[in-house]
Formats: sequence, structure tokens, C-alpha cells
Amino acid sequence: QQFALESIDILKLDIEGAEREVFGGSGANWFSRVKVFIIECPDNDKPGTTAFIYDRLKQAGLNHRTYIHGENIILIRADIPWTLKRDLFLIR
Repeated sequence: QQFALESIDILKLDIEGAEREVFGGSGANWFSRVKVFIIECPDNDKPGTTAFIYDRLKQAGLNHRTYIHGENIILIRADIPWTLKRDLFLIR
């Protein structure tokens, strides 16, 4: 709201367990402005956080393609024609 952004291409969140505060409440109207979420989910510390985020996005009527890279979950909105162009996994 402060910057009156109409859309956000990529939103990277590493908020150390505050995901429920950010994705909870009545703020769901901003979810649709984000094309890609990259979220470091702390399910080890706060079990169920990832499921909570998915539920909140679904309640907002949004669908995403999901990719996992290390400790990050990458959610690309299904209506955005973007795909990952490179392999995110390093296999040795």
C-alpha cells in the first residue's frame, strides 16, 4: 500500500517463521498482485506452515505451479506463462 504497487513480479520471503502473520488475516487481496513467490518455509520449526500458505492462496482463488529449490518453495501463478529455464538442482 505504501508504494501503491500494482503488481510484483517476484516476492522473496525469508521471514523466519512470520509466514502465518503475513499470509493470515484479511490481507489476502494482495496475493493476486504477486506473480512469483519464493518462500523459505520453516516447517521444521513451525509444522504446517507450507500447508497454511497453500490454503490461504487457494482461499484467495489462486493456483500456482510449485518448484522446490533447497529450502525454498517457488510458486509461479498458474495464469502467468513463466517457467523455470534452468535446472535448479545440482546433482553430483
